[in-house]
Amino acid sequence: MILILTFSLVSVSGNQVDEIIKLYQWVTTIAFACAICVLISRCVCPVWPDEGLHKLVVNNLENLASFLERPFVFGGEYYRKSDSDKSFLVAYKSILNSKATEVSLANFAWWEIGHGKFQFHHPWKKYLKIGFYTRQCAHYIDILTRYLEAKYEV
Repeated sequence: MILILTFSLVSVSGNQVDEIIKLYQWVTTIAFACAICVLISRCVCPVWPDEGLHKLVVNNLENLASFLERPFVFGGEYYRKSDSDKSFLVAYKSILNSKATEVSLANFAWWEIGHGKFQFHHPWKKYLKIGFYTRQCAHYIDILTRYLEAKYEV
């Protein structure tokens, strides 16, 4: 939106170099450019952050579930096989770093106009609650894996 607004202002001022543009012309140009930006971002090419929030929460839950579905995760099989192959631990650690993204997507989803099956009653607060509990579970898993790693190192 800022790019389009800047382009509009530069193109208008470039066409009328000889004349001094009056204040109302500038205000009209800015208002027109903002209206075009809003129209394009809402109707022509909309970006809905609630879809991103939904996908992020689902992806976090799937990462957590895939980690917990592994056989012998806390039994030590993976720790005894090889110390270098810890790629399965990345799945739940990515969940711990997702709070800022979830909060920003939820804030953007709050400002959205009503669309889809939820209309004006989008459950973005529930997504935040699910994300909180998912991160809490991943935190407990992190504590358990650190305990088991320390136990097998001794």
